[in-house]
Amino acid sequence: MTNKFIEIQYDSDNLIEYSYKGNGHCEWVWNMKNTLYDEFGDIAEKDLSHSHDMISFHAKNSSTYENDAIVVVFDRACPKYLLEEFEVDQFKCLNYYAIKYFLNDRKRVLKTYDGNMFNYETPQLPAKSAIGNQFGVGRTHGLEKEYRDIYFFNSNDNMVKSFYGEWVPEIEEPYKNPATKCYGITFIEGENKIVKLKRYLFPFHYEMTNLKCL
Repeated sequence: MTNKFIEIQYDSDNLIEYSYKGNGHCEWVWNMKNTLYDEFGDIAEKDLSHSHDMISFHAKNSSTYENDAIVVVFDRACPKYLLEEFEVDQFKCLNYYAIKYFLNDRKRVLKTYDGNMFNYETPQLPAKSAIGNQFGVGRTHGLEKEYRDIYFFNSNDNMVKSFYGEWVPEIEEPYKNPATKCYGITFIEGENKIVKLKRYLFPFHYEMTNLKCL
């Protein structure tokens, strides 16, 4: 069953986001892509002509995005036409980017990942955390607020719970809890204020196959 998922994200808004394979043949993927073609027309066709490996539905929430969105993650460096459209300054572009398609406003928001992550002032992390340097800093373009994301690993549940308290997403743990967990935080550039905490599970965690949600 996990073959159709690349990633499952749990967040502090008590929402769950299932990311499907971008080239998957299940009904969910077809429906999401058809919605993009219907709502965004030629723009979506141009965007999706580039290689993409994940697609998901992200429900609106009270902390960051007030629109339901379909999110597509592309497995290549961000192309020039998007950098120009969203007026993105030169940066160390990692080999993936994302587009959030807001369904209510019919608006696109770009998310890039900057490999020069130590150029950013980031919030403090729990003790014994290891920053996910390979993911860089996620940056949104096209919104009034400049949201930033960083990712980290931590194997001490008590440390994380003590640091974030009720922000830690409550999930039904796999039968054998992965020793090292992957988290992400969303904060506002310049304010250093955390607005969301996320926890990720991946199919390469064998234990994930015991989750009832699958």
